[in-house]
Amino acid sequence: MMGADAYQTDDELKADADAGRPHVGISKNGRIQKAIIDKNARIGDDVKLSPEGKPDGNYAHGVVIRDGVLVVPKGAVIPSGTVV
Repeated sequence: MMGADAYQTDDELKADADAGRPHVGISKNGRIQKAIIDKNARIGDDVKLSPEGKPDGNYAHGVVIRDGVLVVPKGAVIPSGTVV
């Protein structure tokens, strides 16, 4: 997992919450396996990401699987409850 370019301010965190958008980083109760997460990605609550049993290709919200590795691209927003 890559980091973020900056910390979010309290105002930015509140704006995210008001918009229903996950904060930068990984939220709670998720499960991520065999993945590369690029910087500034936003992954919501209860997200399940795994390449297991899935063919290479493009998936929801910009997620890509290549050679058995799931990749979340830079700046991607993965809403809460997403399963890939």
